[in-house]
Amino acid sequence: MIKLFSKKLTITFLWLLAAIFYFCFTEASFSAGQQLNGPPGVKSATAESITVARIAYYVITREELEKKLMTELYPYDHDSYDENAKPADAKTVLMKMLAEKAMIIEARAQGYLKNEAITTSVKRFMDRKLVDLLFQRIIQGRINITADEIKQKMQADPKLDEARAKTMIERAKTSTMLDQYYRQIYSKSGVKKLSQNFPRVIQIHDRLLRNPKKDRKASWIQTSQVREELSEAEKNIVLAQYANGKITLKDWFEALCDIVPPRRPQDLNTPQGVNQLLERALRMPLLVSEAKTLGLDRNKDLLKQVRDYEDRRLLSETLSAKRKELKEPTTEQIIAYFGRNKESFGTGKSLKIDLIWCQDLKAAKQVKAALESGKDFEAVRQQFSPEKKGKPFTTHPGSEGLFWKDLWAGDPNQIIGPVKGFYQQGISWRIVKIMEKVPGKEKLYSTNMDGQIRSRIMSEQNKALIARYGKELLSKYPHQIYADKIKDIDPLGLEKEPKIVSEEVRKEPKIASEEVRKEPKTEFEEARKDLSSLERFVRTQALHTLPKAFQQEVEETFAHLLLSSDLGERFVIGAFLNVARKTIPDREKGSVTISEAGSNLVRFELEYPKDRQPFGAGGASIPVGHGSIWRFKGRVTDIMGFDFEGKENDPLRFILVDGYGLIYLYGTGAVVFKDGTVVTFPKD
Repeated sequence: MIKLFSKKLTITFLWLLAAIFYFCFTEASFSAGQQLNGPPGVKSATAESITVARIAYYVITREELEKKLMTELYPYDHDSYDENAKPADAKTVLMKMLAEKAMIIEARAQGYLKNEAITTSVKRFMDRKLVDLLFQRIIQGRINITADEIKQKMQADPKLDEARAKTMIERAKTSTMLDQYYRQIYSKSGVKKLSQNFPRVIQIHDRLLRNPKKDRKASWIQTSQVREELSEAEKNIVLAQYANGKITLKDWFEALCDIVPPRRPQDLNTPQGVNQLLERALRMPLLVSEAKTLGLDRNKDLLKQVRDYEDRRLLSETLSAKRKELKEPTTEQIIAYFGRNKESFGTGKSLKIDLIWCQDLKAAKQVKAALESGKDFEAVRQQFSPEKKGKPFTTHPGSEGLFWKDLWAGDPNQIIGPVKGFYQQGISWRIVKIMEKVPGKEKLYSTNMDGQIRSRIMSEQNKALIARYGKELLSKYPHQIYADKIKDIDPLGLEKEPKIVSEEVRKEPKIASEEVRKEPKTEFEEARKDLSSLERFVRTQALHTLPKAFQQEVEETFAHLLLSSDLGERFVIGAFLNVARKTIPDREKGSVTISEAGSNLVRFELEYPKDRQPFGAGGASIPVGHGSIWRFKGRVTDIMGFDFEGKENDPLRFILVDGYGLIYLYGTGAVVFKDGTVVTFPKD
């Protein structure tokens, strides 16, 4: 099986542990959601924050604008980055933020909160956060680890260093304490199971599994079936009662659908199997009930996080609805578009570079002077740079964004700088050595490129459609911009950007730069709320420059969100690959070629060969170790037996997680099962 979760886990992120050990989410009356049906009175920042715009019951602060502006500056469309596009500016980004707020307001007015998928998702989010607060309250200050325990652990396993030994002990103690705490909650909750309803559960499960209302070639029950194929009476069949609530058949099925298909129980045709899954379904509600008893559901920070999450879901649903209005381009339109944009569909430009990150402009000038005096590049890096580790790599316009032109102006064997570059969530100075320079090449049109061209056309259409819709709503909802508050915002100025922190400094817990270190963590805390936010975080971070433990936390959180997200029917492709090899034989006696494509997160669509139907796919990159987007040409098979084929002009992309290929697919279309059956997936 694919290793999705690393063993590294800290108390700071206990909700992930809760999700693994107590992994189930339920539907119940959502009091918090009911509070959000009207204007939620969202406050985006503290009273000291500078307000730059208002619309209805929302305010946008300067801090939020600056953060959003920096995000917009980062390139995110790796394969179609426009070198000549103007970089984002404060006014444009602020108008976009106002338009998004208007879309959220309109979504509420249009009754989007009645959407069961949204309300369920928001409730799950709140439940996870409640359990997070509960566990932090229980564990805080109670996990004590002695030097003797660490020593004994290292003696038992000589491969462990002190930090990892401590982490493993911490994790074991945390797990034991939480398990004991849950048993206490279970005992006092007066759980009563209605086993007389188990036979009915078995019948309904068999019906959904074997006789779905809609044609479904997949061998597992899908989330949409629970929403659409269960009658209200069936959804409300009570399977268990406890002091403050009940578990229904709908809750039971949701617990089932939270398990990836290959790992779902195979004994659900027996009362014992039904009971075991019911135990799983009970865990989260009992923990949430305990948290509410303690008043944790009145936590102001929690309520704001829930409101913010609901806003993101409403915006996502709005954008999804608008995308459905798009029309597929005709063959003639595809050919005409290619003719106008030949260069962007050819082999892209690339540079092989090595670089030295610098603390500030003064340090960058010192580095440049040292190199010009004839000193060795690596020696200078070790002497001056806070980032001691570095090696040559290939970069592209889509990786460098607005800083690409600075690099492309250089020639092979030339050292350029000081020049700016994206570093973590900010911009820093660097000295760059140009090693190789490969110009782009145009390609002749072929029908194999239609999928890529179609995707580009529809992406542009979608952007234009959303822009028009936002403008329309801004004429409907009064808003105000405080122009004097944004006129001096300069995203490329470096005086307010975070300093680069060296590896040596990171190891010291009590230093002046501790506050600098907290910023990515704080950003991560906000980003981990949902998959789209985490994707944005990954896109704007150079994770490989951060402490390894932090990388692992991001990695496992991302993997968890992929498996528990509400983006529709999904599955994970797993390919056990040795990343050190450049060509891996596939089961069809072909081969899969690997080439690194950069470290930015990318969403894309691909089309399989003509004997297969188009299928939308989404990918993301976690730059952990060698992690980045890896492109595959040839055929690969997923853990469920599906075959996928990447083409020369449109290869498959995979995420690397702990050295294994991992990709998340979604959308509408069909793939071919290993026995030749065509499997069609719904849009949602």
